[in-house]
Amino acid sequence: MTTRSKSATVALSLSLTPAGRLSCLPDPEASSLPVAIAEEVVAAFAVDAGHGLLQLGSAYVAMALPPVWAYWRDFAVRYLTALCVAPDAGTIPPPDTLTLETLILDVPPMPGAEYLSPEILLRCGAELVRRWKANVLSADYR
Repeated sequence: MTTRSKSATVALSLSLTPAGRLSCLPDPEASSLPVAIAEEVVAAFAVDAGHGLLQLGSAYVAMALPPVWAYWRDFAVRYLTALCVAPDAGTIPPPDTLTLETLILDVPPMPGAEYLSPEILLRCGAELVRRWKANVLSADYR
């Protein structure tokens, strides 16, 4: 059994591919995350971006995170908040053009930031909503 220091960290970053896929990758130049969080987000993003965003937006709301992680966590929280207050569960209007453009301008330095577009933000949001719906439905039938 391996013992880890409580202060052990892992250098990870979120990045966008030219096709707009959000993924979690090791990055020696990135800000480090505590090992326990790193393991959880790596596992979540290994499933898909929607699962990773759901993990970020639900598990780390009150936690200080490096800028890239905080940006995507806040993005996820925006969607999760809208889902929680929506009159028709699981159906929310997409963010308006100004909001999307502001989100693009506010993205911190990250690999692939140049690929970020309104369409990619909407796709990431849709993946998060899809994953949220899948979790809600599976919880309803337990």
